[in-house]
Amino acid sequence: MNMTAAMQPIFIYELANNFKNTLSDELLDVVYPCKTVLDSGINLALSTDGPVVKEINPWVNMETAVTRKAADGFVIGENQKITFQQALNAYTLGSAIADNLGCSKGSLSEGKFADFIVLDANPLKLADVSKVKVVETWINGVLKYKLGNGY
Repeated sequence: MNMTAAMQPIFIYELANNFKNTLSDELLDVVYPCKTVLDSGINLALSTDGPVVKEINPWVNMETAVTRKAADGFVIGENQKITFQQALNAYTLGSAIADNLGCSKGSLSEGKFADFIVLDANPLKLADVSKVKVVETWINGVLKYKLGNGY
């Protein structure tokens, strides 16, 4: 049906107490159902939803999609955890597909915009990706930001 579910797991991180105080355990199990969406073949697009939330770091949002942990360590909807690779895909290609731009952005492929970042560590090999830092940002193949220089 060409559907997309756009979600912001960062709300679990920031608003866990609101969820715990107002939702039953049954509903807590399905808050931001990322895994169910993916298992159903629905495109998942993750975003941070700044400035609604204070924590606009996308790495923290992806980490929350993976761990389902609130800032205080409480886990909400453990059965809805997804892998980091799934979270990264939802943040990049999933979001591009949601914008009907999957053919021009969202992945590094021939014919797409050369938009990418260079990181200080490989997030696929880290236990916690929330601390990853962007070293460079490239937009359409042009360096726009370099850590320490600003640009």
